[in-house]
Amino acid sequence: MLELVARLPQMQRLVISEVFLRGKSQREVAATLGVTSQSVYCSKKAALDTLRRAFGLRRKDCADGTALCFYAACFGDV
Repeated sequence: MLELVARLPQMQRLVISEVFLRGKSQREVAATLGVTSQSVYCSKKAALDTLRRAFGLRRKDCADGTALCFYAACFGDV
């Protein structure tokens, strides 16, 4: 899992780290990184799409929520 995250572009890696490892909100991440909330949203979406594909998941497999699906793919059922 960490290898996959390490291969993400820098901004996507930073956003994923701040949101999922540090528990920051999109607005907090934007302020920390000095970017807009929209930039954080787009980076998070792109990173999660890449990770979903790496795990062989489709968007419809994650209909219950991106974060929950991400955690399930990485750490097993939640």
